[in-house]
Amino acid sequence: MRFIVLSLCILGLGAGTGFAAGARQPPYVGRWDCGVGVFTFTADTYDPGDGPLKIDRIQQQDGDYHFMFEDGYGLWVSGITTTRMGWLSDASGDAFDCKRIGR
Repeated sequence: MRFIVLSLCILGLGAGTGFAAGARQPPYVGRWDCGVGVFTFTADTYDPGDGPLKIDRIQQQDGDYHFMFEDGYGLWVSGITTTRMGWLSDASGDAFDCKRIGR
């Protein structure tokens, strides 16, 4: 009985300690200098420099990511390495070569 109670206590303590924090972040997460500005990506937001936007949907295709936002705007990031990625706007067709400057 003590073993069960102790096990449940350990599991209960572990539940709120952020085991998920060790989960691997998507490769686009970080701060990127894209020439026209610094863009910041988290797992679920995109900040082009004037405040974060909540990403509504993310589709992954062959290592590339398509982000859709509530207002219908979309963009792609592709060719992601530890130091570089491509950025492409659905709306304008603007494309930038981005360099990682932080996580």
